[in-house]
Amino acid sequence: QDSLSVIVRPLRPPSLGIQAVPTQSIYSSAVVFDGDLWLGGRGGLERRDLNSGDLVARWRPGVELPAAPITGLAVARLGGASEARLLAATAGEGLLSVSAAGDIFQILPEEVALADLTAVLPMSTGGVLLGTERAGLIAWDGETLRRAHGLLTDQEVTALAGDEGDLWIGTLNEGVLHLAGGSLSRFAEAEGLADRRVLSLAAGPE
Repeated sequence: QDSLSVIVRPLRPPSLGIQAVPTQSIYSSAVVFDGDLWLGGRGGLERRDLNSGDLVARWRPGVELPAAPITGLAVARLGGASEARLLAATAGEGLLSVSAAGDIFQILPEEVALADLTAVLPMSTGGVLLGTERAGLIAWDGETLRRAHGLLTDQEVTALAGDEGDLWIGTLNEGVLHLAGGSLSRFAEAEGLADRRVLSLAAGPE
C-alpha cells in the first residue's frame, strides 16, 4: 500500500523559563520497559522503580512532551533496530518513541485524523499497529507509515489485541471486529455483546 506522509523529529528539552503547573497523575496505560514501570495518561509519562514505585523520571505534556494526553503504551523493536523502544500513542500528536535513556522522537502524520491515536499494538514482524479515533487502523515499521487494511480505513478504534494475523479491534460504535485470513468479522449485540461501545480488549490463549 502507498505510504502516508509523516514527520519524524526529535523532541528537544524545554527552554529555560517555563514554569509548569503540577497536575494529578491519572494513568490510562502501563508497561514494563528497561526494568522499570512506565505509566502514561493525561498527566504525561512517568518512569517508576518497579519494586519501590519511586519516581525515576517524568515527562509532562506541553513541557517535555507535546500538549496531548497519552492514550496507550507498548514496547517494540521497530524494523532492524537493535534495541527496543517505548512507544506512546497520543490524542492528537501522533506517536512518541522513547529510548531507555530518555531520548524521544515524535512520529507525526501530516493528516490530522491520523495523528489522533487511541491504541498501539506491537507486531511480531517488527513495527506497530496504531488505532485512530476516526480514521481506522494504520501501521508504522520505523520508516514507513501506511494504512493497515482497506476494510479498516474509517473505523473509530478504541482498543487492539492479538497480532497482525489474528487481530481483534474494539470500536466506539460497531462492537468488536476480528480480522483474520483477510476476512473481517463483526461482533455486536446480535452476537452477544451488551452494546457496541467497546472500551478495552485483552487476548489470552484460545
